[in-house]
Amino acid sequence: MFARVSIHAKSGVRGLVRRAVLAYPAASLALAIAAAAVRLSCRDRWPVLSTLFYATPPVVPAALLAAGATMWRLRGRRRAAAGAFAAAALLAAWFVAASWRTPPAASGEGPGVRLLFWNVGWGQMVWDRLASECGDVSADVLVLVETGVPGQEEFGDRAAAFPEHEVATPGGGIRALVRGRIESSDLTRIEGGGRLAHFVIATRGRRLDVLLCDLASNPLRSRGPAFEAIRARLEAPASAPRVLLGDFNTPPDSVHFDPIRRSWRRAFEAAGDGYDATWPVPVPLLPLDQVWVGPEIGVSRCRHLWSLRSDHRAVLADLEVPAN
Repeated sequence: MFARVSIHAKSGVRGLVRRAVLAYPAASLALAIAAAAVRLSCRDRWPVLSTLFYATPPVVPAALLAAGATMWRLRGRRRAAAGAFAAAALLAAWFVAASWRTPPAASGEGPGVRLLFWNVGWGQMVWDRLASECGDVSADVLVLVETGVPGQEEFGDRAAAFPEHEVATPGGGIRALVRGRIESSDLTRIEGGGRLAHFVIATRGRRLDVLLCDLASNPLRSRGPAFEAIRARLEAPASAPRVLLGDFNTPPDSVHFDPIRRSWRRAFEAAGDGYDATWPVPVPLLPLDQVWVGPEIGVSRCRHLWSLRSDHRAVLADLEVPAN
């Protein structure tokens, strides 16, 4: 009796697998259409559809659809396979066009201010090596998140590796190191999940007002309240040219960045060099880590650095800041 039940169970599982395999190509096509429709229309305006928006940068449905096209081709459905391959190629081309930038022409403005932002992932990959990689880029300003928690080893234990930099630790695993002076720093928690840290700094004879965002990563939660808090801070008067940066856990084509784009530029879009996506390493698909600049600041070059020391790539931006 038990043998018969086992045989029937295995037969049922095989039947389910077979039906799933047969349905996969059509399902991958439906997903690709839905993902493209959301990305070209409402994007992440509503929480339910925002999950689909965040989970499907064009390369993801392209890869799934290419697999479905291959399955159709093996079954002899050549026309369906050809159409699916063509759609996958269009999605892949869309992703490449949006994700790659060629190096900008050399600027004659001089070195300016070199800024590094990096989510260092709580030091999962050894603090000594992280500190070494941060030092290798010779940044004037380093802004780091997830640098450690009280009672555990953290990046602060390696701050001696930066003797020319003043250090501020407002809390929440956030740390700023400035070759120069940190005039003030503070930290606030924001509705919707996340933190905002504010620094006023001076380096290379220039003052900067730096606003750091470290937003919660829950894809089911609306980013609206968090971005309202960000915009409120940006609308407040600033005593120096302002930079907005951080791990937004939100891609830059999000609907929530639209109001910011009216007067701000993303450094990588202005002067990017290379591949845009920053997370998850080793196969990054989304540019969650970003640097934005106000109208008074120019960008001569912006790169996203490769490293296995964190699941995020670092953002390195060379900024042209008015002397003051």
